[in-house]
Amino acid sequence: MNKQFGINALPDNTLKQIFLRKVEKQDLSAIVTIENQVQITPWSYSVLELSILTDEFYWVAVDQDQNKVVGFLICAIYSPDADLTNFGVACEYQNQGIGSKLLNNLWLYLKSKQIEKVTLEVRVSNSGAIKLYQRNNFVVVGKRKKYYRKNLDNEYEDCLIMTKYF
Repeated sequence: MNKQFGINALPDNTLKQIFLRKVEKQDLSAIVTIENQVQITPWSYSVLELSILTDEFYWVAVDQDQNKVVGFLICAIYSPDADLTNFGVACEYQNQGIGSKLLNNLWLYLKSKQIEKVTLEVRVSNSGAIKLYQRNNFVVVGKRKKYYRKNLDNEYEDCLIMTKYF
């Protein structure tokens, strides 16, 4: 597999060129910024840093014009299964195909490793992510009650367990 993939994403001419590549240590602060922007209960710097040091599949999307990380994806592989553990695209870059490109890159990799299915968990309130996953042939296989913390007032919300079969 190539180390870098080019993506032409020009829905509104704001993005000139996006590249996907494996994460590098210097990407961590940008990933943490995106994580804090898009997650209600974000992973900490140390948890994200530890993820980089594991055997997980970890890629970033980089806006070449801005030399800026604009998205990331983390997937743990337990052959013949995989778990999409974290995924985010910076708010100002959402709805431009970057999330789909990150996922498509993951599908190619997982298929090359003979992975049979990939599973994820998503907040029931995250309709945008659920639609993205459904467009990518994920199906709901379960639900966990009060799985995600909603806020600091000890309120929780359910999550959907979704799986894509290859």
